[in-house]
Amino acid sequence: MVEALRARLACERPETERRVRALASELGLEVQAEADLEHAVAEGGDALLLVLEERGTAEEAVPRVYSVVGANRALLVVVLVPPPREALERAFLAAGAFSVVEDGPALGDQLARALAAARRVADARAESARLGADVAHQDKLAAVGILAAGVSHEVNNPCAALQGNLTALREQLEEILQRPRFHRLDAFEQCVSEWLESLGDCLAAAKRISAIARQLTAYSRRDEGAVAQLVDLNEEARMVLRLVGKEVRFQARFEVKLQGALPPVLAPPNALAQVLTNLIINALQALEHRPVGERAVHLRTSSDAQTVLLEVEDNGEGIAPEVLGRIFDPFFTTKAAGKGTGLGLALTRQLVQRIGGEVFVESRVGQGTRFSVVLPAGEEAQAIPRKRSSMPPTSSRLCVLIVEDDELVLRSLERSLVKQFECITMNDARKALERLRADNHIDVVLSDVVMPGMNGVEFYLRLLQDHPRLAPRMAFFSGGIASEALKARIAATGRPCLAKPIDPSDLIKMIRELSTTTVPPLLA
Repeated sequence: MVEALRARLACERPETERRVRALASELGLEVQAEADLEHAVAEGGDALLLVLEERGTAEEAVPRVYSVVGANRALLVVVLVPPPREALERAFLAAGAFSVVEDGPALGDQLARALAAARRVADARAESARLGADVAHQDKLAAVGILAAGVSHEVNNPCAALQGNLTALREQLEEILQRPRFHRLDAFEQCVSEWLESLGDCLAAAKRISAIARQLTAYSRRDEGAVAQLVDLNEEARMVLRLVGKEVRFQARFEVKLQGALPPVLAPPNALAQVLTNLIINALQALEHRPVGERAVHLRTSSDAQTVLLEVEDNGEGIAPEVLGRIFDPFFTTKAAGKGTGLGLALTRQLVQRIGGEVFVESRVGQGTRFSVVLPAGEEAQAIPRKRSSMPPTSSRLCVLIVEDDELVLRSLERSLVKQFECITMNDARKALERLRADNHIDVVLSDVVMPGMNGVEFYLRLLQDHPRLAPRMAFFSGGIASEALKARIAATGRPCLAKPIDPSDLIKMIRELSTTTVPPLLA
């Protein structure tokens, strides 16, 4: 429900303005007078109503109302006319006015009726926006279905490399350890280069899996309230192709031509990935009636100084001229029942227009269809030089408390850090608090976020209360946080949070930075 409505007044006479303002105040309507009508229309802000006084002839007033309505369709234009209202009402309503009220004794009642109708419109708009966001999110999740096979392939390949390399490494180690001791050193020296190569492949495979997990998490996240940022369209295209590319290539010949060094685009996170996925899915569906060997999808990017262009073209059946004008209408689809919602292209256009771009379509029946997405180029962000942190010497044996409920992760973190630091590992936050009460030489605390019993934020709050000296020297790490409320609580602590899997060098650097954090005098 909309709690408060705001209006702008464009009244020719001061006495009219004072009267409307007084009546609006009685009705609970916030108003702002505007000397400049063009400003009132162009900079409507969060105003819903524009009360426009018209005292001229219909020939003079109607074109002005028509132009005002066309300039800002979000504003509901209430035209205030001298009596009799009936003489002008039909002409103003035909020009697009929301309501026509008469300047006279009944003005208060007429404004009240117009305001009640405006509230219903505002409520309907808010509900439509909410439903649109829900449907857009569901449509995005539905698109994940076509990603599943590609994702499975992308994850299973590095998993196979991990399993194969690690199994071979373990078998070779076991075989060497069964030899007489005086033979082991030679065997180790013969195998060490091969082992290093295998371990390098394992690390590369793990990074590939991690990248896919991050992409899917970002892709499925809601975009509500997301802040626009500079995005590389080519990188977004590569991300989508990593997820769907192999599956698409089984269904059609897929040709990609990405122009190097594209200007960035200012867009909400994952919006361009959603646009590209929708267009690829649409292209595949357009090819269903062609033999597999004849199917082709082309993806191209290009740019000039002001715009970035994305093109997705198929050689499917094409779109009939009588249908072409409706393909972006919500819920309009030519597909059989169960084959589509009719929302993919509508949402694609909505996303593109939110970015400030537009979608164009060219199609020839029997030859194919090309969708062209034109986006405004954003400005390159200027890099802000960062101050270099002064690191303690590597010989300093800082003591690090690591709290993590997953034993595999806990052991791997300890192995990564034990050469640099003294490590104390705990798999339970409550036990970690008990250890802290008995041990006062701990320098830095690392904690997982999602843990049974006591989560990382709760652990931090207890640390802040019982061990304030350590609170500024704590950091979180997490494999993924679904709860927006928990994310907000972590942000409120002001403590850093690293995403798993963690690069050991990044973790070591952060520990040394935390160890130099100055403890506020009140906490020392």
